[in-house]
Amino acid sequence: MKPRHMAWGLAGCVVIIYANSLSGVFHYDDFHSVVNNTSIREVGKIPAYFSEPAHFSADLDKIMYRPLLLVSYAVNYALHGYDVLGYHVVNLLLHLGCVLLLWRIVVCLEGPQRQQVAMMSALLFALHPVASEPVNYISSRSETLAGILLLLSLWLAVRTPRQTAGSIAGFCAGLLSKATAASLPFLLLSWPECTLSARIRRVVPYAMALAGYVLLLELAGLLPTARSEPVRSGMAQLATQWKAVTYYLQLLLMPVNQSVDPPFLEGAWTQWAVWAALGLSLSLLGLVVSRCRGRLRWWLLWPLWLALPASAVPLNVLVNEHRIYLASAGLFVALAVLLARQTHLRRPMVALLVALAVLSFQRNQVWASELSLWSDAVLKAPQSSRGRVHLGAALREEGQMSKAREQFEMALLLDATLLPARINLANILYEQALGRRPVDTGLLRRAAAEYEAILQVDEAHREALTNLGSAYRALGDLSQAEGVYQRAIRHHPQYPDAYDNLAMLYADQAEHLRAAELLVEVVRLEPSRGEAHKRLGDQYFQANDLLGALDAYRLACQLEPGEPSFCYNLGELCFHLSRQPYPQAQQYGEEAERVYGDLKRRHGAYRNTQQRLNQLTEGR
Repeated sequence: MKPRHMAWGLAGCVVIIYANSLSGVFHYDDFHSVVNNTSIREVGKIPAYFSEPAHFSADLDKIMYRPLLLVSYAVNYALHGYDVLGYHVVNLLLHLGCVLLLWRIVVCLEGPQRQQVAMMSALLFALHPVASEPVNYISSRSETLAGILLLLSLWLAVRTPRQTAGSIAGFCAGLLSKATAASLPFLLLSWPECTLSARIRRVVPYAMALAGYVLLLELAGLLPTARSEPVRSGMAQLATQWKAVTYYLQLLLMPVNQSVDPPFLEGAWTQWAVWAALGLSLSLLGLVVSRCRGRLRWWLLWPLWLALPASAVPLNVLVNEHRIYLASAGLFVALAVLLARQTHLRRPMVALLVALAVLSFQRNQVWASELSLWSDAVLKAPQSSRGRVHLGAALREEGQMSKAREQFEMALLLDATLLPARINLANILYEQALGRRPVDTGLLRRAAAEYEAILQVDEAHREALTNLGSAYRALGDLSQAEGVYQRAIRHHPQYPDAYDNLAMLYADQAEHLRAAELLVEVVRLEPSRGEAHKRLGDQYFQANDLLGALDAYRLACQLEPGEPSFCYNLGELCFHLSRQPYPQAQQYGEEAERVYGDLKRRHGAYRNTQQRLNQLTEGR
């Protein structure tokens, strides 16, 4: 086959197998990093991504330094908002790019005469179900984005003639996507096709770039040593990583029981599983070093170099399928090299590829929705409290409140200290209380008690503060509600809902100027939210600040002209001002006529639009 035919063949395989991923949805971490992250909604904030890590997430306790990943989200949002199809298309294209680059790298390193090896390596990498999470899960884009930049840098570094400047630029871009790219200097240093001194000279600029990146993380307080409360100790992290080796090997060799929340516990040096994994790892490493030579050894050691950056950082989630994504590429190439001359294995290899493709296609269906994803996870790990929390949240989104409540209560039985389970249970109680007529004050008090219990553990818990205030407000205890909302503002001054809730409380008490002051903060934090500007205009109008209301209504109508009530309020206020003895009364009348005319064109006979137009034109 000609190279271009191979490239099109690989692209076709990837598109066919992952076509059903395009109908997927946003999943768990996507909500704090994409859906609720106001920073990605303004392309003007892109320069700040590179200097302020807080832009990474709506939750400050989940921040990471991945500015290029944020840029990709911002571009997605600028093109199509929160239409999830576009995000999935980008994920699919990134995986395809990784596949094609791996193919080209193998051709460069193994020689053009070994196109069969390159094609088999790329197909294994393209079709193996380990790629299903990076393709289906938007937040796993960091893995494929860093992966494509690392592979591009490697390809530019090893091709003839080399393009060192482009390779270093790609490496730096990869570091700004995810720390996985830090593996590149180790890969180049261990490459066996040149002398050690030549390899060291080649690696120096990459090492300098890596040192600058580590210094940047240190200054931003994102290194494990810079955190006040590390996730786990160094020894526990080491034990966990050794134990994870067997999990990842099983995932690669038998990808038939995949789960987004596998039953994997933190490692400890008292566990036999840790020592067994350590023995297996050292045995495999010794076998590779002693029995393999040249490029084959390099490909087999590839997963070791790729695992180093991820292993060094202790994360809350112990294992993830996407962490083995790029590391698996080296093993796939080594397998293709070993089997290249075994012609009697060609049919079994074709059968293997077909089986992998079917498993990936089926795994995409599991990722189709939050409900299907977490139902699958709980089925495979019924003792997972985390899985039950996510399943409960998915059931809640589907309107199955009773079943959701059961999952949260079961999660608390499994782990009474799990705050996400308690906050979700409290939210269910709160919603069920308000959903009954009359309002069930007993359930409301139970919800308030749950929120209070959460705040005993975490006094700054944002959701607990916000919802506790709303529970007190629903119970009629307005002074308590006001105090809780003010606490929420003190702890989370950049959270618009904290101001919004207190503004609604003041509006209910006819304290319209105080409500307007808070809504000013809301529109400062969410300047593109037309509904907030409209509500600010309402409060100014109630406080008789008509010019302030006019400015707010103008912005609301400008931001969301498709929402008729926003522009209608502007038209009504302009009509009212045109009937007052103001010097600008005529201009207000003309503006009202333009607004009403536009409303009529967009929405037809909306409210009394035609009547207002007749009144405005009668005196001419």
